[in-house]
Amino acid sequence: MRQIVLALMALCFAASAQARDMRFPDTGFPAVTYTIPDDWTATPDGDGNMILVSSDHTSAISVTVTAGGGGLDDMATQAMAVAKAAPPRKGEPISISGADGFVYYSTMSNSSGMAITVKMMAVKPDANHFVTFSLLNPTSATADQIAAGSAVMSSFQVVR
Repeated sequence: MRQIVLALMALCFAASAQARDMRFPDTGFPAVTYTIPDDWTATPDGDGNMILVSSDHTSAISVTVTAGGGGLDDMATQAMAVAKAAPPRKGEPISISGADGFVYYSTMSNSSGMAITVKMMAVKPDANHFVTFSLLNPTSATADQIAAGSAVMSSFQVVR
């Protein structure tokens, strides 16, 4: 019986150490909350974005909370142009924590010429802000690697 209790305690400890709950930005509104695996990194890029990277570097997510008016389509087109990605293809409508938006798809190449797919979820939590979550995977990523990034993407919540 003691071994079962110890095993369950170890399992509970291991499960609790598997992920970290995060908030970006640390203060103010709107903001984003999300959960990342412990082996992922979360690093501000100095331009107002939080960059999340999987331990095997096959998934990267850029999280952006920025002031701005106008429509999501124009913002997505501008964001893809700045990233030197192909013009976005508008996908399905989404709602995150009651903030409505769309998914946009694109492709790009990194500085080494690696082909990358881009899936950007973009919402407007209010008339003056955009929140975007952009998942980047190399086209060579496996289904499991893409699923790991998608799992993080599904954890995003907008705090207003």
